[in-house]
Amino acid sequence: MLGSFHPSNHCPPTCLCVQDAHEFLTTVLYQIRKLSPMLQQIAASRGKRYICPVEDHLLFKMQTIRTCRSCGSQTKHTENFTHLSLDLVPRGSIEDMLDMHLMETELNYKCDCGNHKSCQHSSFLSLPRVLMLQLKRFFYTPFLTVRKLQSSIQVFKQLLLTSNQACGWYTLVSVISHLGDNADRGHYLSEGVNPDAEMDGSEDCWFTYDDSDVRLTTRDCVCQLRDESAYILFYHREL
Repeated sequence: MLGSFHPSNHCPPTCLCVQDAHEFLTTVLYQIRKLSPMLQQIAASRGKRYICPVEDHLLFKMQTIRTCRSCGSQTKHTENFTHLSLDLVPRGSIEDMLDMHLMETELNYKCDCGNHKSCQHSSFLSLPRVLMLQLKRFFYTPFLTVRKLQSSIQVFKQLLLTSNQACGWYTLVSVISHLGDNADRGHYLSEGVNPDAEMDGSEDCWFTYDDSDVRLTTRDCVCQLRDESAYILFYHREL
Protein backbone atom coordinates (compact mmCIF):
# COMPACT_ATOMS: atom_id res chain seq x y z
CA MET A 1 0.00 0.00 0.00
CA LEU A 2 1.36 3.41 -0.93
CA GLY A 3 1.40 5.96 1.83
CA SER A 4 2.73 9.08 0.11
CA PHE A 5 1.76 10.94 -3.02
CA HIS A 6 3.94 12.97 -5.37
CA PRO A 7 2.09 13.15 -8.73
CA SER A 8 3.92 13.71 -11.98
CA ASN A 9 2.36 13.67 -15.42
CA HIS A 10 5.81 13.64 -17.02
CA CYS A 11 7.01 10.28 -15.73
CA PRO A 12 7.82 7.91 -18.65
CA PRO A 13 5.97 4.58 -18.74
CA THR A 14 9.18 2.67 -18.03
CA CYS A 15 9.94 4.58 -14.83
CA LEU A 16 9.49 2.50 -11.69
CA CYS A 17 10.08 5.27 -9.14
CA VAL A 18 6.50 6.56 -9.20
CA GLN A 19 4.56 7.09 -5.98
CA ASP A 20 1.14 7.94 -7.38
CA ALA A 21 -1.18 4.90 -7.35
CA HIS A 22 -2.39 5.53 -10.90
CA GLU A 23 1.12 5.94 -12.29
CA PHE A 24 2.31 2.85 -10.43
CA LEU A 25 -0.61 0.78 -11.73
CA THR A 26 -0.27 1.89 -15.36
CA THR A 27 3.48 1.22 -15.17
CA VAL A 28 2.85 -2.34 -13.96
CA LEU A 29 0.29 -2.92 -16.72
CA TYR A 30 2.72 -1.56 -19.31
CA GLN A 31 5.48 -3.91 -18.12
CA ILE A 32 3.13 -6.92 -18.19
CA ARG A 33 2.15 -6.18 -21.79
CA LYS A 34 5.79 -5.60 -22.73
CA LEU A 35 6.72 -9.07 -21.42
CA SER A 36 3.85 -10.77 -23.21
CA PRO A 37 5.65 -11.70 -26.50
CA MET A 38 8.52 -13.31 -24.58
CA LEU A 39 6.16 -15.24 -22.30
CA GLN A 40 4.16 -16.41 -25.32
CA GLN A 41 7.33 -17.81 -26.91
CA ILE A 42 8.36 -19.56 -23.70
CA ALA A 43 4.90 -21.07 -23.31
CA ALA A 44 4.83 -22.21 -26.97
CA SER A 45 8.22 -23.91 -26.58
CA ARG A 46 6.69 -25.97 -23.78
CA GLY A 47 3.53 -26.83 -25.68
CA LYS A 48 1.42 -24.38 -23.69
CA ARG A 49 -0.37 -21.12 -24.39
CA TYR A 50 0.11 -17.81 -22.58
CA ILE A 51 -2.60 -15.15 -22.65
CA CYS A 52 -1.67 -11.69 -21.42
CA PRO A 53 -4.09 -10.86 -18.56
CA VAL A 54 -3.97 -7.14 -19.34
CA GLU A 55 -4.96 -7.64 -22.97
CA ASP A 56 -7.50 -10.30 -22.07
CA HIS A 57 -9.28 -8.34 -19.33
CA LEU A 58 -8.50 -4.62 -19.54
CA LEU A 59 -7.74 -3.79 -23.16
CA PHE A 60 -10.38 -2.09 -25.32
CA LYS A 61 -10.49 0.01 -28.48
CA MET A 62 -11.77 3.53 -28.89
CA GLN A 63 -12.35 5.53 -32.05
CA THR A 64 -12.02 9.30 -32.38
CA ILE A 65 -13.69 11.01 -35.35
CA ARG A 66 -12.84 14.57 -36.39
CA THR A 67 -15.34 16.26 -38.72
CA CYS A 68 -14.87 19.51 -40.63
CA ARG A 69 -17.70 21.96 -39.97
CA SER A 70 -17.49 23.26 -43.54
CA CYS A 71 -17.00 20.37 -45.98
CA GLY A 72 -17.94 17.48 -43.67
CA SER A 73 -14.78 15.47 -44.33
CA GLN A 74 -13.86 13.08 -41.53
CA THR A 75 -10.66 11.70 -40.07
CA LYS A 76 -10.89 8.54 -37.96
CA HIS A 77 -8.32 7.40 -35.42
CA THR A 78 -8.42 4.09 -33.49
CA GLU A 79 -6.40 3.50 -30.34
CA ASN A 80 -6.06 0.79 -27.68
CA PHE A 81 -6.65 1.69 -24.03
CA THR A 82 -6.35 -0.10 -20.70
CA HIS A 83 -8.20 2.62 -18.78
CA LEU A 84 -9.85 6.02 -19.09
CA SER A 85 -8.92 9.18 -17.18
CA LEU A 86 -12.01 11.27 -16.51
CA ASP A 87 -12.35 14.95 -15.64
CA LEU A 88 -14.06 15.40 -12.30
CA VAL A 89 -17.65 16.69 -12.35
CA PRO A 90 -18.41 18.07 -8.86
CA ARG A 91 -21.50 16.35 -7.44
CA GLY A 92 -21.81 14.49 -10.72
CA SER A 93 -21.97 10.74 -11.26
CA ILE A 94 -19.53 8.40 -12.93
CA GLU A 95 -21.98 8.28 -15.85
CA ASP A 96 -21.86 12.08 -16.11
CA MET A 97 -18.07 11.98 -16.34
CA LEU A 98 -18.14 9.23 -18.96
CA ASP A 99 -20.69 11.17 -21.01
CA MET A 100 -18.53 14.30 -20.81
CA HIS A 101 -15.48 12.29 -21.91
CA LEU A 102 -17.34 11.02 -24.97
CA MET A 103 -19.23 14.18 -25.86
CA GLU A 104 -18.55 16.19 -29.00
CA THR A 105 -16.04 19.03 -28.63
CA GLU A 106 -15.04 21.93 -30.85
CA LEU A 107 -11.56 22.06 -32.41
CA ASN A 108 -9.50 24.75 -34.07
CA TYR A 109 -8.12 22.53 -36.84
CA LYS A 110 -7.33 23.56 -40.41
CA CYS A 111 -8.98 21.25 -42.94
CA ASP A 112 -7.74 20.79 -46.50
CA CYS A 113 -10.72 22.90 -47.62
CA GLY A 114 -9.28 25.85 -45.69
CA ASN A 115 -11.81 25.87 -42.88
CA HIS A 116 -10.50 26.10 -39.30
CA LYS A 117 -13.55 24.84 -37.41
CA SER A 118 -14.01 21.14 -36.70
CA CYS A 119 -15.67 18.94 -34.09
CA GLN A 120 -14.45 15.74 -32.49
CA HIS A 121 -16.03 12.92 -30.52
CA SER A 122 -14.94 9.53 -29.21
CA SER A 123 -16.76 6.20 -28.90
CA PHE A 124 -16.09 2.65 -27.77
CA LEU A 125 -15.28 0.21 -30.56
CA SER A 126 -15.02 -2.69 -28.09
CA LEU A 127 -15.68 -3.19 -24.39
CA PRO A 128 -13.28 -4.66 -21.80
CA ARG A 129 -14.07 -7.35 -19.25
CA VAL A 130 -12.83 -4.99 -16.55
CA LEU A 131 -13.21 -1.23 -16.96
CA MET A 132 -10.65 0.87 -15.06
CA LEU A 133 -11.51 4.53 -14.51
CA GLN A 134 -9.18 7.14 -13.04
CA LEU A 135 -10.72 10.34 -11.67
CA LYS A 136 -8.59 13.44 -12.20
CA ARG A 137 -8.54 14.69 -8.61
CA PHE A 138 -5.07 16.22 -8.96
CA PHE A 139 -4.15 19.13 -11.21
CA TYR A 140 -1.36 21.62 -11.80
CA THR A 141 -1.94 25.29 -11.02
CA PRO A 142 -0.53 28.08 -13.23
CA PHE A 143 2.37 28.19 -10.73
CA LEU A 144 3.09 24.47 -11.38
CA THR A 145 2.02 23.40 -7.92
CA VAL A 146 -0.28 20.42 -7.45
CA ARG A 147 -3.74 20.73 -5.92
CA LYS A 148 -6.31 18.12 -5.03
CA LEU A 149 -10.03 18.34 -5.78
CA GLN A 150 -12.06 17.16 -2.81
CA SER A 151 -15.33 17.49 -4.72
CA SER A 152 -18.00 14.96 -3.84
CA ILE A 153 -19.20 12.63 -6.62
CA GLN A 154 -21.79 9.90 -7.02
CA VAL A 155 -20.20 6.46 -7.23
CA PHE A 156 -22.69 4.20 -9.00
CA LYS A 157 -22.71 0.47 -8.32
CA GLN A 158 -23.59 -0.28 -11.94
CA LEU A 159 -22.84 1.24 -15.33
CA LEU A 160 -24.21 0.58 -18.80
CA LEU A 161 -21.70 0.99 -21.66
CA THR A 162 -22.36 0.79 -25.38
CA SER A 163 -19.96 0.21 -28.23
CA ASN A 164 -20.19 -0.26 -31.99
CA GLN A 165 -20.35 -4.01 -31.36
CA ALA A 166 -22.53 -4.45 -28.29
CA CYS A 167 -23.60 -3.05 -24.94
CA GLY A 168 -22.83 -4.33 -21.47
CA TRP A 169 -23.66 -3.84 -17.81
CA TYR A 170 -20.76 -3.33 -15.42
CA THR A 171 -20.72 -3.82 -11.64
CA LEU A 172 -18.37 -1.98 -9.28
CA VAL A 173 -15.86 -4.45 -7.81
CA SER A 174 -13.04 -2.31 -6.39
CA VAL A 175 -12.13 1.26 -5.43
CA ILE A 176 -8.72 2.80 -4.70
CA SER A 177 -9.04 5.96 -2.61
CA HIS A 178 -6.64 8.73 -1.68
CA LEU A 179 -7.26 10.06 1.84
CA GLY A 180 -6.14 13.55 2.83
CA ASP A 181 -6.65 17.04 1.45
CA ASN A 182 -2.96 17.71 0.72
CA ALA A 183 -1.67 16.82 -2.75
CA ASP A 184 1.89 16.43 -1.47
CA ARG A 185 1.07 13.63 0.92
CA GLY A 186 -1.77 11.36 1.93
CA HIS A 187 -2.73 7.75 2.34
CA TYR A 188 -4.04 5.17 -0.11
CA LEU A 189 -6.38 2.34 0.72
CA SER A 190 -8.03 -0.26 -1.46
CA GLU A 191 -11.49 -1.77 -1.13
CA GLY A 192 -12.91 -4.62 -3.14
CA VAL A 193 -15.52 -7.31 -3.37
CA ASN A 194 -14.98 -10.64 -1.64
CA PRO A 195 -13.65 -12.85 -4.48
CA ASP A 196 -15.82 -15.72 -3.20
CA ALA A 197 -19.02 -13.62 -3.23
CA GLU A 198 -21.47 -13.14 -6.06
CA MET A 199 -21.05 -9.80 -7.86
CA ASP A 200 -24.71 -9.38 -8.80
CA GLY A 201 -25.46 -7.48 -5.60
CA SER A 202 -27.20 -10.34 -3.79
CA GLU A 203 -24.24 -10.70 -1.40
CA ASP A 204 -22.73 -7.31 -0.63
CA CYS A 205 -19.51 -8.45 1.04
CA TRP A 206 -16.40 -6.31 0.58
CA PHE A 207 -13.02 -5.91 2.28
CA THR A 208 -11.09 -2.76 3.16
CA TYR A 209 -7.31 -3.18 2.76
CA ASP A 210 -5.56 -0.49 4.82
CA ASP A 211 -1.88 -1.41 5.01
CA SER A 212 -1.80 -4.50 7.27
CA ASP A 213 -5.35 -3.89 8.52
CA VAL A 214 -8.04 -5.86 6.67
CA ARG A 215 -11.67 -5.49 7.71
CA LEU A 216 -15.14 -6.24 6.39
CA THR A 217 -17.24 -3.59 4.66
CA THR A 218 -19.95 -3.36 2.00
CA ARG A 219 -20.23 -1.88 -1.48
CA ASP A 220 -22.93 0.52 -0.28
CA CYS A 221 -20.68 1.74 2.51
CA VAL A 222 -17.76 2.28 0.12
CA CYS A 223 -19.94 4.23 -2.34
CA GLN A 224 -21.07 6.53 0.48
CA LEU A 225 -17.78 6.98 2.33
CA ARG A 226 -15.48 7.42 -0.69
CA ASP A 227 -17.50 10.07 -2.55
CA GLU A 228 -14.75 12.65 -1.85
CA SER A 229 -11.70 10.37 -2.04
CA ALA A 230 -12.37 7.75 -4.77
CA TYR A 231 -9.46 7.89 -7.21
CA ILE A 232 -9.47 4.68 -9.30
CA LEU A 233 -12.54 2.53 -9.86
CA PHE A 234 -12.85 -0.96 -11.34
CA TYR A 235 -16.06 -2.24 -12.93
CA HIS A 236 -16.53 -5.87 -13.99
CA ARG A 237 -18.65 -6.70 -17.01
CA GLU A 238 -21.62 -8.94 -16.26
CA LEU A 239 -21.99 -12.05 -18.40
